[in-house]
Amino acid sequence: MENRIVLPKITAAGFYDATKPKNKVRPNAEGRVSTRFEWELPVLDGGSSYVDHVAYPVDSMHLFCIRPKQKRIIPVPYQCYYIHFTLPEGKLYDVISRLEPCIAISNKEKFSKKITDIIVTRDLSRPENEILMYSNFLKLLYMILDEQNNIEIQNKKGNLTVSQAIYYLEHTKSINPSLAEIAEEVHVNPIYLQRIFKKTTGVSPRQ
Repeated sequence: MENRIVLPKITAAGFYDATKPKNKVRPNAEGRVSTRFEWELPVLDGGSSYVDHVAYPVDSMHLFCIRPKQKRIIPVPYQCYYIHFTLPEGKLYDVISRLEPCIAISNKEKFSKKITDIIVTRDLSRPENEILMYSNFLKLLYMILDEQNNIEIQNKKGNLTVSQAIYYLEHTKSINPSLAEIAEEVHVNPIYLQRIFKKTTGVSPRQ
């Protein structure tokens, strides 16, 4: 019985609009501490959301996955689709707790649709909707895990590419090789190499 998966209790789900007068709040430099899991997909682009003092971009291509006890400061105005839930400790709790606070997503329409499906089935009173709601929740979790896994794979590939480029620069007989030459040596696009090299090392390959 210890390995069984316990489903969450979804305490709130819907669309939050802090641009409306009744919902407007002033930015709070102190922020607040989350008391539950909070998944949010922003609608408005712009500004930064802080999670445990780390700034993340607010846009419709990033999903926030907040854990209990994390400190949050959100920008104003702010619009998002949201799902808030509680969950006892266990297998599912551990999986969800390992999610990054902010995850880049590849298809916002797909994520918006799945979150909306959860919102709709939670609001209706038909008994079968609870099954649909949790089915959609688990599908959404799988989508999130897939996106995070893809990011981790890309990061590993990027780190390997940067290491290969550094090795080439340290051992090549060429003096001042061009970006195109370096990229050709490590078999990637020059623009991609420039971006990941600077992101990883803080300098461009030719500096």
